[in-house]
Amino acid sequence: MMRTRATWSRAAAIALALAAGLAGCSDEPDHEGRVKVDCEQTSAATVEDFARAPLPASGTSLEVFCDGFTDTYVRARIVMPRRDLRSFLRAAGIEQPLRRGFRPFSEHEDDPPTWQVKSIEHVLGHEEDCLAVKSAACASGLAGRKLIVDLDNLGRATVYLEAFTT
Repeated sequence: MMRTRATWSRAAAIALALAAGLAGCSDEPDHEGRVKVDCEQTSAATVEDFARAPLPASGTSLEVFCDGFTDTYVRARIVMPRRDLRSFLRAAGIEQPLRRGFRPFSEHEDDPPTWQVKSIEHVLGHEEDCLAVKSAACASGLAGRKLIVDLDNLGRATVYLEAFTT
């Protein structure tokens, strides 16, 4: 299994993705109807294409992690102005209200210090099980998505997103 980590500003990630032909993501589905992801080259496009979550242009400090062999697991962290959170959620197809105090996942042992979700005081969460919910994201072959929103910093929202095929 391959694990990679990448950190960029939003503008640099978009420029890199365009220059690299969407950096390994393809709108062509694999044999099971899922979007293919090259975990060697992660970017903003990886998150947008695989997780079906268009990132806001105002987003900064993007970090993308990808695991994959037969199944794929993409994790992303992005900081955005709090005013852009609602439009991000709508664009990602997340229509249910976020649950206050809900953390659908925790840190992994090799996560960087920026991924300290246990210490978030003002947290919102969401979990989407594609076996139970029929959404546009689920139609792309995902098994689920999980989201944590950190509202500890005034005026900013830090979003942690996981999307996976199993």
